[in-house]
Amino acid sequence: MTKRGAVLIFSLLVVMVLSILLSSFFFKSANENNLVRRYISSTKAFWVAEGGIAEAILDLPSTCTSSTTNSPPYIGGYSFQTNTTCRTTIESINYFDINSTGIVGDIRRTLNTVVTKGANSPNNFQFAIQATNNICFGGGGQCKCPKDATCPPTLPNLGADPNKYLEPNYSPSVSGCGESPFHPCYQRYDPSMNTQALFGYKIEDLNSIATHYTSAPETISGVTAIDPSDGTAKITSGTGAGFLIINGNAEFGGNYVFEGIILVTGALTAKGNGNIELHGSVIVLGETDTTDYINGSPLLYWELEQITNALDVLNDAANSLVTIVAWKEQQ
Repeated sequence: MTKRGAVLIFSLLVVMVLSILLSSFFFKSANENNLVRRYISSTKAFWVAEGGIAEAILDLPSTCTSSTTNSPPYIGGYSFQTNTTCRTTIESINYFDINSTGIVGDIRRTLNTVVTKGANSPNNFQFAIQATNNICFGGGGQCKCPKDATCPPTLPNLGADPNKYLEPNYSPSVSGCGESPFHPCYQRYDPSMNTQALFGYKIEDLNSIATHYTSAPETISGVTAIDPSDGTAKITSGTGAGFLIINGNAEFGGNYVFEGIILVTGALTAKGNGNIELHGSVIVLGETDTTDYINGSPLLYWELEQITNALDVLNDAANSLVTIVAWKEQQ
């Protein structure tokens, strides 16, 4: 073999070895790039699944029901699927299982979490006014069912005519303080009432999601709390709707119309000959040795629609109170 032949063969061997090395580097680099892409997609899928949990929390009901959500494909080709199942209700708290799967291409990651949210229902509010203390009506103060509607059908029958309080716009005779704790439109002396049982939250939790004022604003909406500096909130004019908390005593007078739920932690007084109309339900958590006075011409209407609307407002605001009690990734 000549020198030229030997050089040629050696050169071919070198080229072959270099080709093998380059191919190895190429495939290794391609594999690493693929691993990086899959890692990035996996990370995205994880956070998409977390986003699905956040979306499910925003849609949590206040009742013990279940639901399924499939998001549309978003820009970038990712989506999520969530299944929300109500596990149980304990002491007015719903426990939900949320399974959320984040999908990015062919990569899926599934997260499981257990969350709690307060449980409430319009069925908890069967009276125009319900109090832990005494209620006294005087003058033209009236407790009424809504116009063209009936009183709650589950109320106890206390009248001579068992169907009397089912008549539309029934205005029962409520003058005086009376001794009976029940009435077609109100309930007094109910010491078992508390915010946890009625709304699914403690009073401090309700206050934490409210917009606070030291005196009543002219217009009230959403979840609002009044913290009177002298212990008594004097509300004499304006309108309101939603969920109102009065941290102390409440005194309504003049011209005021409210639609929704009013929660008073002290005693209630509604008086005067102006236009005072409270539509929905009033809850008074006063001391048992105090008295609520409804004098003059105030009108208290039990209205299911306004109660339902107020609870919707409350439950939307209460999403910030949802608590995650367990979390894991499904392998």
